[in-house]
Amino acid sequence: MNAVERNVVRAVVLDFREQVLLFHTRDSTCPELGTWWELPGGGHRPGGDVPPGDRPGVGGEAGMVVTPDLVLGPTWRRRASFRYRGERRINNEVIVLVRLSVVGPAVDGTGRVGFEDEDYFDFRW
Repeated sequence: MNAVERNVVRAVVLDFREQVLLFHTRDSTCPELGTWWELPGGGHRPGGDVPPGDRPGVGGEAGMVVTPDLVLGPTWRRRASFRYRGERRINNEVIVLVRLSVVGPAVDGTGRVGFEDEDYFDFRW
């Protein structure tokens, strides 16, 4: 199995009531893996800290406009390894905190890339 190492930004998105946004997802190419809940996020440019304008996942996966003043962090980092779409993924993840001033806004997935539309099938606050 091929191994792909990548840099990822994930966001803990909190609404006004402190509810966390999670996406219900699956690997449509490996149904035996089941389903899971995850933070919005995605790959970013390699290098140091996450640039203020580099917030994939919140804009693309959730369709939300996130301005730099809403982003705190990075709050923590982790290294994660998992199987996804026939590859071993090794993610170097930076987690940021996004605080919204509204209660659980709707999620608009029109900015998602093709495989995200296949894999994300629900969300919850």
